[in-house]
Amino acid sequence: MTQATLTISPAALRISEILDDACDKLHATIAVIYGASVDGFGTSHQILERAVALDEFELTEIICNSMPYDFNSEDLASMNESEIYRMCYNELIATV
Repeated sequence: MTQATLTISPAALRISEILDDACDKLHATIAVIYGASVDGFGTSHQILERAVALDEFELTEIICNSMPYDFNSEDLASMNESEIYRMCYNELIATV
């Protein structure tokens, strides 16, 4: 039996790192908003409770589905937490 070798290009690795970072930013923002909702602010607590439980695969899907057609991974890398959350808001609500 021969072993298969998997080669990941530097570009693919960079995109993966950017998406991982974006997922962390989105999840961090969801957690902050969830914490604020527990204290009685704004968004539906039930929706945020489900959003906090999203895994990285689900968050990646939400981010990718939210990206405009003329958007690239480097644009995503330069966004902060609130910009990513705003971009993903409608998709996030539809998912949870």
